[in-house]
This record gives sequence, structure tokens and C-alpha cells, in this order.
Amino acid sequence: MSRISRQRLDRIDRDLLDLDRDVLLFVQSLRLVSGNQLRRRFWPEDESAARAARRALSRLVAWRVLDRTDGRRGGVRAGSEGFVYVVGAAGHRLLSRIGFDGKRAGVPGERYVAHALAISEAVVLLHEAQATGALDLIEVQTEPTCWRPFLGLMGAPVVLKPDLFLRLGAGRVDEDRWFVEIDRATEAVGTIAAKLKRYRQHYRSGEEQRREGVYPRVIWAVPDVRRAGVLSSAIDRLDGETKRIHVVTTHEALVPLLTSEAHA
Repeated sequence: MSRISRQRLDRIDRDLLDLDRDVLLFVQSLRLVSGNQLRRRFWPEDESAARAARRALSRLVAWRVLDRTDGRRGGVRAGSEGFVYVVGAAGHRLLSRIGFDGKRAGVPGERYVAHALAISEAVVLLHEAQATGALDLIEVQTEPTCWRPFLGLMGAPVVLKPDLFLRLGAGRVDEDRWFVEIDRATEAVGTIAAKLKRYRQHYRSGEEQRREGVYPRVIWAVPDVRRAGVLSSAIDRLDGETKRIHVVTTHEALVPLLTSEAHA
């Protein structure tokens, strides 16, 4: 594929709409987003909006602001909504102009794609809940912004790596804070136990509490009731002090539970 000249990049930069830039930043923050997710996030109203989404995404792909991955989701009839979108060559160079890392990621594996799209789906559902007035979405931190470096035993540097960090409005003056883990039942119980141990270490380090004044609760979204039982059993083996910060729910119930907790 031909290299994008400086003049061509300048022209793309001038022609980008504000909405185009919002789409680019959204894809950059989540790494991979499906066409369906982008349409729901930025063109949610009706069929005419869906046509506008198809035109806009096709234009951004033609300009190489976004790229489509080789595989589709939803079958050949899914159209542009079935594609998975990533930041393209021009998009990375435009982002580097405003301080983002301009490096392009390698070709993602199937497991990585599925997990990333599950995270993107959770974020889109949160924005949809906010659009209806059900939820006050103050902040969403995606990876790696949501990661938390801290000092472990003997002062060794450690990093807690949740999938998301959320701040949600809860009443007039309060807010709820959550670390979110999107589980697809692909990790062994030992891996989950290690992640729970990392949360316990982070909690006991006091780093988050010193910086923010409070420790977020941790919500695990799982595919089904069986996996929920596996997670709950692993959490039950924690000590009482850290056990209380963990909540287990399903993917479908994630946003409704966050909403109900914010209104509790």
C-alpha cells in the first residue's frame, strides 16, 4: 500500500469533521470496535442515520483514517456493521500530531479480538444508558489509562490491569467508582486467582486510597451463570477485607446492575 504523503495527510486533516475525529478517538481508546458498535455510539437514531454511518465509515476507510480487519462479524449480509475497525495509517499519524502514540499494532489474534469487542460493547452500552438518562457516565478509562502501577512486596513495581475504570454519578454529590473485568470464560481458574491476588495487593498497598480517597469496587462480567459460580467460588476464598470489594454479574446484567447501584 502506498505511503501517505505529508500533503495528503494535511488535506485529510482539514477535511475531517468533528464527528470523524470523535470516531477516531473512540476507536483509538478501545483498539477495536465493530461497525455496529460505532453506528450505535455515533449514529443511533434511525435508518437514515445508519446510512450516514455507512457513508462516513467508508470515507474514513478510504482515507486510511480507519482500517477494516479481514474478518467480518455477523456474516456476509451484515454489511459495514459486520466489519471490525481499527485505527489506520493516516489515523495513527493524525493522532501523533495531538500527542498520542503513533505506533501501529500488529495483527490481533481471534481471542484478542473477541475480548476487545466485548469491552467495546460494554462501553457502548454505558453510553446508550447515559443517552436515555438512565445513567450519569462521568468518566470511562480504557487500557492502558485504567492500569494502576504500584509497589508490591519488598518495593517491587507491579501493575494492576483492569479492563476499564468507571466513574458514575450517584445522586447529586456522590459518585460510584468501579474497576471492570470483562471475562469470557477463556482463562483458567488459576489465572483468575492470580488476578484476585493482584487486586488484594493493590488494595492493601493503599495507593488508590491515598490518591483518590476511596477504593473502587470491582465488577466481574461473565458469560453465564456457570462461570459466575466459578468466579464467586474464587472470591469466597479471599479474606473478608478484600472479598467485599468484588461483585460478579453477567455481560447482559452489567449495565443494569451498575445503574441500579448508582441509584441505590
